Amino acid sequence: MNAADKFSITIFLSLSIFWISNDLNIKSIALLYTGIISAFSYVFAAYHKIISPVWRNGKGLTGLFKTEYYGNSTLLKLSNNIFYCQFLSWGTIIFQFSAVIALLSTTYCLVFGVLSSLFHIFNSIALRIRGFFLVFSAAFPCIYYASTVIVDFINIPK
Repeated sequence: MNAADKFSITIFLSLSIFWISNDLNIKSIALLYTGIISAFSYVFAAYHKIISPVWRNGKGLTGLFKTEYYGNSTLLKLSNNIFYCQFLSWGTIIFQFSAVIALLSTTYCLVFGVLSSLFHIFNSIALRIRGFFLVFSAAFPCIYYASTVIVDFINIPK
């Protein structure tokens, strides 16, 4: 219901085009497309969170942490403190918006990759959201590639 499956299919198709094609230009376009759409998927997610009152006030995470599927005893304790949930909500929103910076700085892109890996590992373990880590693992090299191409094209200091 959150478009993750559609995004996974998009990543799969663009990376399949990369592997099937022998043309270096098509390979480059497939990687560039995958990187840009992957980075902007974070921005789109942040946009939808920031327009949602329950994400801005932290109650979205509170509700998520209390569900039977995603919740656990540690998260349940955390969900009782609205300050932590607001802090985590806004931290997530700001971090997801910062994905666009990863396309404009190869240095930040690497930092973004490390932080995103930790975020997705946490989600895999604590919330049992395993698919995002696998998709991110496939997409991050493309984000880095897109960053190098954009930085070189615009001639931004790395």
